[in-house]
Amino acid sequence: MIYVGPNPIPSPGRFASRALFPLNSRPTAEFYQLHIAAHSREDAHPHQPGTRENLVVASSMLELIGNSEPFHLNTGDAIVFGAVVPHSYVNPQKEPCTDSAQVKSASGTALALPSPVMVTIHG
Repeated sequence: MIYVGPNPIPSPGRFASRALFPLNSRPTAEFYQLHIAAHSREDAHPHQPGTRENLVVASSMLELIGNSEPFHLNTGDAIVFGAVVPHSYVNPQKEPCTDSAQVKSASGTALALPSPVMVTIHG
């Protein structure tokens, strides 16, 4: 077991990403906590071929844009997408948005998905 330790999300700022794994490791899956400030947008570069991202909205609402197609996600919604294209995280709300993300590299058992797949989790 490896304790990553407290790593508070920096603030203020429009976007922050907190690694939930030891930064000196070389995992095939990386876990992050994301914070997107109110009325903010973060544009992400494509990842290496074969990489997929699994994103879960923990609070508020998020618009994920991939391949120029918007996906509207509310608290508890999840989405899996091939992260090999430019993608954007947009928070159109007046309160901050918190998300959890897993990024699975191509060197692992990642499945490259051609476009986002929406999975809604009902509580």
